[in-house]
Amino acid sequence: MSSTSLPPTIVDSLRQVAVSLIGHARTRLELLLLELSLEKTRLVSMLISAVLVIFFTIFAVTLSVLGVIAYFWDGPYRVAVI
Repeated sequence: MSSTSLPPTIVDSLRQVAVSLIGHARTRLELLLLELSLEKTRLVSMLISAVLVIFFTIFAVTLSVLGVIAYFWDGPYRVAVI
């Protein structure tokens, strides 16, 4: 009696495992690349926010100093300036 389907050999099993591992590795690599892309976008956003915070802090300190100078300026038009 001859059977039409042969049992899988060890080589066939190893080939299937290798194909499966390569598929998993490819999926993990795609996920890693996606995460890196998202982190790059988040980092750029954080850097822009940090630059804006620094700019507006310097602007606020400058205006505060000018306000203190204007308040203590001794002159006839001091009230008009404040």
